[in-house]
Order: sequence, then structure tokens, then C-alpha cells
Amino acid sequence: MKQMVRQHVRVPATVTGESNVTITPSQWVNVGWFLLAVLGGAAIAETGSWIFAVPIVWWLWKFAVIECWQFRINEDTSTIVERKGVFSVEIVEIQYFRIKSIQVRKPFLIRLVGISIIDVITSEPYRPYLCLYAIHNGKELTRFLREMGDYWREKKGVRENDFHYF
Repeated sequence: MKQMVRQHVRVPATVTGESNVTITPSQWVNVGWFLLAVLGGAAIAETGSWIFAVPIVWWLWKFAVIECWQFRINEDTSTIVERKGVFSVEIVEIQYFRIKSIQVRKPFLIRLVGISIIDVITSEPYRPYLCLYAIHNGKELTRFLREMGDYWREKKGVRENDFHYF
């Protein structure tokens, strides 16, 4: 099966160099909190009041949240695994064949540093929406997810039918 997947769809070299990769969001999304923490540290040094430590603690928390958030993209299995949480951990598996639609967003400020937000709409009952937040190489990863979704739908013989009530 591994050879069959590799012949049909390849993980882009710019996204990974191997078939199993863990992607984490970029810390660039916390740059505002970091600057606020630096100002809080300067205010502590100037005034001696520890109330200005709140931005520092908040930035450390935001840093830990981003560090503990990961997406495991695997070419060999049929799932994307999202793992997030600092103290309480939530692990969600989305099967590729359940991907319905993918949208790439690049707001101005995060576009300046070369990251993007990928929204994945799925038919998964417990997770109909997956957001891959602050990801480098968003365009290549989007193409890969689309190809893997098509490949696994074809392989499993699954068709996506939507029923809309208007």
C-alpha cells in the first residue's frame, strides 16, 4: 500500500522531505503578545510594580499553546491528526476521504511573514471544521491535502453527497 500511495501522490518537497511529518503553527502569531510582554518587563523595571507581569505571563501561556499544537500529516495512512492542549490534550483524527473543501486565508499581517491559515471543511461528524493555523507553505500543503482527499475517495470508492435544505 505504501508504494501505491507514493506512486500516485507525493508530499511536496517544500512541505516535507519524508512521508510522515509534524507541522506546528508559527510563533509569528504571538509577536504582538511578545512586544506587550517586553513593555511589561520594562514597566516592571521602571516602576517596580509586579502588576505589569500579567502581559509576560499571558505571552508565556500563548507561547506554550502554540508549542503544544501540532498537525501530523502522513502520506501512508488515511488521516490527519491534530493534537492540541497544554494541560488537557485533545487529539482529533480527520480522514482524508472526508475532506470536502479547503480554503487558504492570508491576512495582511501574517502574509508579511509568509504564513497562512488553511480551513478544511470535512464531513467528519465530530469535527466538521479543521483550521491549520499559521502554517508555512500553505499553498503546497493545500494542494497535497486536495490530492490525498481525491486519492483516498477513489481508493475507498466513496462519493460525497451534500443535501442542502433551503
